[in-house]
Amino acid sequence: MLRRVVDVVDRDAVYRSRNPKGEPQLGWRGLYPAMGRQRAASYDQMARLWVLNLADSRHSLLDMVDRAAVPFATVRAAGDAQVAAELLDPVSA
Repeated sequence: MLRRVVDVVDRDAVYRSRNPKGEPQLGWRGLYPAMGRQRAASYDQMARLWVLNLADSRHSLLDMVDRAAVPFATVRAAGDAQVAAELLDPVSA
């Protein structure tokens, strides 16, 4: 259990949105499923939206987990996907 706690703390990060004003298009970036395959409010989709919403250089992934009530690994994966899609920049501590 202690290893899992240390792993989460080590993998925590803070992000800053590259486009803080406006709503980026997630579909053509591959971050939102096609309408035919969409599930009702899946954790993956909600985690992506929480990360995008709270990426303001002040909230860490742990803050997002606390507010969104989703697993850390899901929120971290959402953050990594948005960094890869050039929507977010990691903030150095």
